[in-house]
Parts: sequence; C-alpha cells; structure tokens
Amino acid sequence: MRIVYRLLSVCFVVVSMNACVDPSEGCTDPFSSNYQLDADKSCEDCCTYPSFSLSTQYLYGEENIDSSLYYQNTASSYFKLRSFYLVLSEFLLIGDLSNYEILSKLENKATKDDLVGIRFKASSNSPGKISIEDSIRSIEFKMGMPQELDDPINADLDYGVLEFLQDSMYFDSSENLFYKLIIGVEVDSMNKQEKIIFLDDLDMQYNSNVVTGTTRGNSMNIQLIIDFERLFNGLEFQGSNVETAAKEILRNNLGAAIEVN
Repeated sequence: MRIVYRLLSVCFVVVSMNACVDPSEGCTDPFSSNYQLDADKSCEDCCTYPSFSLSTQYLYGEENIDSSLYYQNTASSYFKLRSFYLVLSEFLLIGDLSNYEILSKLENKATKDDLVGIRFKASSNSPGKISIEDSIRSIEFKMGMPQELDDPINADLDYGVLEFLQDSMYFDSSENLFYKLIIGVEVDSMNKQEKIIFLDDLDMQYNSNVVTGTTRGNSMNIQLIIDFERLFNGLEFQGSNVETAAKEILRNNLGAAIEVN
C-alpha cells in the first residue's frame, strides 16, 4: 500500500510541475532563419529571414575593369570609367515548385520595395529577404523602377529603401523624375574632362537561367556580371553630342552587357 501511495505522489508532482511550465515563445515559421522547433507559442515580429543578395563583378572583356586606366572600345573611342549606377527592381525567382518574390524590407508597406541601386565598386547588394525551400532555375528582374514608384508624386519618399533615390544626383526636381542609369566617364586625359550620361526612361525586363538550390532558412546569393566592353560597344565618347547619342546605344547594349550566374 505504501508503494502505491509513493507512486501516486510522484505522478502528482510530475503532472503539477508540467502544468506550471509556461508555454515557450519563439519563431514558429519553419522558413525563417531562427525557427524554434520547441516553441509552443508564436512570438510577435521575432522571426528573421534569410537574405537574397547580388554580388556584382565589373568587367571589360574578361578582365576586371580598372577605374585608373583608359580603355578603347570598338568605335576607337577611349574612356576611363568614373562612376556607374543602375536601378534594379521587381525580382522574381522561378523554382521547380513555385515562383517567389523578394520579401519586403519594411513591414506594412503596400508598395513593392525590392529595388536596389547597383553602384560601381560596390560588390554586394541585398534587395530583401526570401522564404524558399526549392531549386531556383531562373531569375527575372526589371532594369528600372516599379511603376508605382516611378512617379515621385506618388512615391513614398519616407521609404528607407528609397533613401538613395533622394540624393540630388539621382533625382531631377526640375523635371520631377528619377534617373535609373547614370554613367560618368573621363574622356580627356589632358584636361580631365568628364561626361555624365543620365537615363530616366529605362524600363527593361531581364531573364536568365541559374542553377542554385536553397535549403530552408538559408540565404541565397546570385552573381551579377556587367561587361563594359559590351555596354559601350559603338559609343563615341569624344563626339560633340555624346550624352544624347549614348542613350539609345546604352538601351540597345544593356541587355547583352549583363549576365547572371
């Protein structure tokens, strides 16, 4: 009888201890980076997600472009690259199981904000986060801005992701427009003359095959290669009206000058 009583007492203590333990709070989203398998209760805004990033390589032909050197293109025109800036947006990752958009950087924003500014010498950019367990076969993005942000009147300039667009270099307040492509080149070694080409009406879709799988909770990196030999093909930098003539040439060359691995 005493043995039975002791067993019952032990069981009562164990049940009582379990009943007093508070539910464990944590991230219960299995696609997050900090998923907690033992969490009983979902936390509020505590989940973090892996990033999608672009590593950018700047080439002239097969070599890394050197901003201290002059290059000669197919039009026998010479230049030294001083600056480069390109807006990319509306990323879509196409996988075996589904298609995936980049998650918003900011909460409770109705406008897509997965845009990024590619700048010369900047080696890496992150448009946002991902929630994927799949093998990605191709990637699509827009060279330019999302339509809802293309008009500064409608754009929410309080967006943290749009801070780089508020710089006077990228925004023309007199014309009320954003520049999507800016290139600065030195074209005269004696006088250090520099010409800057602005492109505000860039609106091109890009699609490329990639083969990269990502497991749950892990980040993904895509390599973006920009070849200035292809981009500047046929462009005469020493011409009298190079800024105007360059716009059409750059539009025609841009798709062929970019590769994604």
